[in-house]
Amino acid sequence: MGPTRSSHPRIQKTVRSRNRATENKDAYANNGTVTEILEAVENGGSAATFLGEAFVSFYRGGKNKIDLRGVDKLDEENFQLFAEMLTLRRRQGWSDDELFQVEQQVKRILGATA
Repeated sequence: MGPTRSSHPRIQKTVRSRNRATENKDAYANNGTVTEILEAVENGGSAATFLGEAFVSFYRGGKNKIDLRGVDKLDEENFQLFAEMLTLRRRQGWSDDELFQVEQQVKRILGATA
């Protein structure tokens, strides 16, 4: 018997639609993690907001801090995505330009101006 998903209200599930962010998939075809982050943020909800703000904090740092207690709101899939995001700069061939473009898209989606 496989693992079951909790219906606990603290766990905010972000349903990933593979039909959304099609143009982003093409632009970031070599990095599935950033594509998945963009899709998750586009799908909305509190998990999406946390992931988006976490990406901006990861990329920009400084004043863009997040409350890490928000990871408790993530289901297992989104928690794994968050953990993978933290390793993006450790991967061979990572691109600051690509991370910048993703950050700009995330900020547009979230409506942030920072």
